[in-house]
Amino acid sequence: MSLPKRKRNAVVGITAGLVIAAVTAFKCYHAWVPGQGTLWALLLLPSLPFNGWGCSQLAQDRGYPSSVGYLFLLVALLAAVAIGVTQLPATVGLAFVFVAVCPFFMVLSLPVRFGSMRRGYKG
Repeated sequence: MSLPKRKRNAVVGITAGLVIAAVTAFKCYHAWVPGQGTLWALLLLPSLPFNGWGCSQLAQDRGYPSSVGYLFLLVALLAAVAIGVTQLPATVGLAFVFVAVCPFFMVLSLPVRFGSMRRGYKG
């Protein structure tokens, strides 16, 4: 049994973003230099397109426009910046994983809409 196309795309995007964010959090925690930070934090940048694309696919599958997924990613990024300002290695790593997981759960918390967005969807 195979998943519909949008669900499969959402799983691939969110999983890839989560794996990259987890590796980033692990490396940032172990390579942290007090007062300087670490260049491993730049590894978060490639995870953002995966997270955004996966969340937009999930939002479309649930009957919402893809912009809902990107909006939730933006909200998670702003919250992660607030978390990361503390400059503690554990909280910075938590912020990276938060960016990957939070939009996914926000989209999943939306009720499934059946309407004009889902008409004609071949999945």
